[in-house]
Amino acid sequence: MKSILLSALFCSFFFLSCSSDDTIEDSQTLNSKKNYARTATANVAYNTANSYDIAGDLQYQILLSVMSNVPQNTLSNIVSATNITALNNTGFTAVAPTFTGITTAQVQWVINCNGSVQTVVNSSGASTAGRAQLTQFLGFMDGAETNEYSDNYTAITEFEFQISNATNLTATDKILILRTTSIARYLCFYVDDRDKDWGGVRNALFGAIKGGATNIDTAITLAVACGIEQDFN
Repeated sequence: MKSILLSALFCSFFFLSCSSDDTIEDSQTLNSKKNYARTATANVAYNTANSYDIAGDLQYQILLSVMSNVPQNTLSNIVSATNITALNNTGFTAVAPTFTGITTAQVQWVINCNGSVQTVVNSSGASTAGRAQLTQFLGFMDGAETNEYSDNYTAITEFEFQISNATNLTATDKILILRTTSIARYLCFYVDDRDKDWGGVRNALFGAIKGGATNIDTAITLAVACGIEQDFN
């Protein structure tokens, strides 16, 4: 199973050259800062090698809180609950002190894409090589529903290693992709741990990519709201 997963996910890396000297810097990387407490129950989803793992964990925390405490019966309620929950999360506000909230229009844009990978990927601001990797990764995630969680985790973390060391991707590409893969790992854990429907995963990742073109807070909150709107109820 593992070899099948990895070959499907990494086939586009055949032409990538890699270098351990390629580094990424982002002022919003807060994996080790004292203000941030990682979700204890989601430790199994954590990847210390991904400098942007905080995106997935905060998305997981906010998703859990919204799903547990707030009725999600309309799009406006989903967006409002997501914004309020994010602003009440101290880890999130440490990352995004200027966050004022996402809008229903932003979520509606993702809904209106009707599942079009290319529409979302093309809106990401990534380079041609970056868009190719996002497309490859979304294709893998579309087929990941029937996999064991451990296999998905292994495939995603090995993909993250390749992305981190790729020399044909820009720093912006890497930040966007690694935030998205982090959110994907935690979503895999969420649906497996909570026995939830897989239907919300694609829209959540679409939201992460669309939001990631702006900043980390929009990536996190759009992923939450878009996933709930689609099928996490």
